[in-house]
Amino acid sequence: MQIPGGEKLTERVDELSALYVLTDRLYRAKSNHEAFEAGLDAIRDGLGCRRASMLLFDDAGVMRFVAWRGLSDSYRHALAGHSPWKAGERNAEPILVTDIAETSEPTSVKDRIASEGIVGLAFIPLIAQGEVVGKFMTYYEQKHSFAGHELDLAMTIARQIGFYLERTRAEEARKLAEDELRASEQQFRLMSEHAPVMIWTCDASGKCTNLNSMLREFWGVTSEEIPTFSWHPTIHPDDAADIGARMMDALTTQSSVTVQGRYKNHKGEYRVLLTVARPHFSTKGQFRGLIGVNVDIT
Repeated sequence: MQIPGGEKLTERVDELSALYVLTDRLYRAKSNHEAFEAGLDAIRDGLGCRRASMLLFDDAGVMRFVAWRGLSDSYRHALAGHSPWKAGERNAEPILVTDIAETSEPTSVKDRIASEGIVGLAFIPLIAQGEVVGKFMTYYEQKHSFAGHELDLAMTIARQIGFYLERTRAEEARKLAEDELRASEQQFRLMSEHAPVMIWTCDASGKCTNLNSMLREFWGVTSEEIPTFSWHPTIHPDDAADIGARMMDALTTQSSVTVQGRYKNHKGEYRVLLTVARPHFSTKGQFRGLIGVNVDIT
């Protein structure tokens, strides 16, 4: 006995299964290749098309094939760059083509598509942060009228892939920012290491994080000893309370400070140092401590 609506129910189950598998594979994807292959499988299984492709805008704003099924090299070469949208366009809507021969596309484009055995097709925009970053295409060998549930499924697949692209691009941007920060800090250390003045940095609690060559020589400290070094015992007892209070206030208020006092060097001699320090913040605005310069004005 056939259950009324059983065929449609089976179709919906297949669609939901394709979405579930896609979501899981995108979550586990370790590379764009794995993610795009997952997307093509979902398109094939959910939308019932043998051929499909995925394209993204490159840095020059040209739409390029990044993954495909059942397309010839000559077809991809001929249609690379073809897009109904510009990179970064907002509010893009899918374009469903029942028969490419009945469109207003240039004859050369229609002939090339037809020569590939494609009649019906769809352009589904891939959106990241509200902007078009690419598209996926479905291809059919016959005329194809897209049902409402097919469009809904296509848009859901596109959203899932768009979320993946947003996540990976945000991660890439974070890593790039971290790399730039590390490079900047390394450059600062290289520049400050042999500067003709005493340069230091401390973290948000006031703990030393770096002393340049001239300052390490002044206190007789090695690079390995910096993490456990404290400059407070080197301050002249009569100056210690004022300098300590003013430096702590600068850390608490995350502000600049200029202070002068007597410090004992590695020879046991007191020298008068003028200290000028400025707050240091991360790219996200987080207070990271102070950067200071000591000048011997004895």
